[in-house]
Amino acid sequence: MAISYSNLTTANSEMFSVLTYKHYKKQLTELKKTAAIGAVIGGFIPAGLVLISLPEKKDYPAKILSLFISENSRRQGIGRELLQRAQETIKELGYTKMRIVFSKNRTGDLGQLLASKEWKEPIDNFFIYNVCVKDVLEQSSWIRNDYIRPEFEIFPWAELRDDERIKLCADKEKKECEWAGFQPPINPEEKFELINSLGIRSKNGLAGWITYQENNKMTKACSLLYVMKKYRRSTLAIGLIIESFCLQVDAGIPNVSCIIKTENLPMLNLYRKRFDFATISVSQTMISEKEFEQHELYNR
Repeated sequence: MAISYSNLTTANSEMFSVLTYKHYKKQLTELKKTAAIGAVIGGFIPAGLVLISLPEKKDYPAKILSLFISENSRRQGIGRELLQRAQETIKELGYTKMRIVFSKNRTGDLGQLLASKEWKEPIDNFFIYNVCVKDVLEQSSWIRNDYIRPEFEIFPWAELRDDERIKLCADKEKKECEWAGFQPPINPEEKFELINSLGIRSKNGLAGWITYQENNKMTKACSLLYVMKKYRRSTLAIGLIIESFCLQVDAGIPNVSCIIKTENLPMLNLYRKRFDFATISVSQTMISEKEFEQHELYNR
């Protein structure tokens, strides 16, 4: 049967939702700051999908969130064609580069496809740890140590004070913001898990934060952990981690999912040393990019 391709709209994107991850389905159906290209067989059977995130600034890379071909439709060149069409769409919109993150166990087939399209060699990106923190709390003696000094106060992130919020907003605009890339939820419309998202402060101001998102009913996803540079040699980070674990286990949620950058050796060592016995699963992702030459952008 014939294969056809089209740029999706809110009118027809829902039928492709089975071809992407659950946490991307809202982006697919709403298509806000995203683009999607679908492949169908026989005029009506969804066979493939590529979903692209489009940042506001054109010098930021457009991101391929997912590229998936249905099992019965593989080995027909659909993935190659979707990737080519995604590349053309991104160029036409004026972006200078594109990026994709994928599981390391797909390095073979996807890696070959990216190489054929002149993408950069994939490199290690991050690890995804899934840990039963209920077991950690029940079976680890080291968690009973006092990691937070008396001059510090741990508080629910939902109780961030107005003066702290104002300072965070002001710091964000600085050219050399210390925590650039680790921005916590500041605005009221930003969502985060209320149960165990925490901040830590002293009389000198905010010292750090740990925030979570809901993964599923049994798991909270740690989205951000940051401690100000002057406190890096302290035990504030481990204190925040333990307190957040306790709060979620008290709420009946036993597991945590955590994404750790490959170069974040202190956090990787913590998980390997302290949480290895309670690890449910661990996987690794790769990242690849493709930059467009100026003549490609202007001669289209």
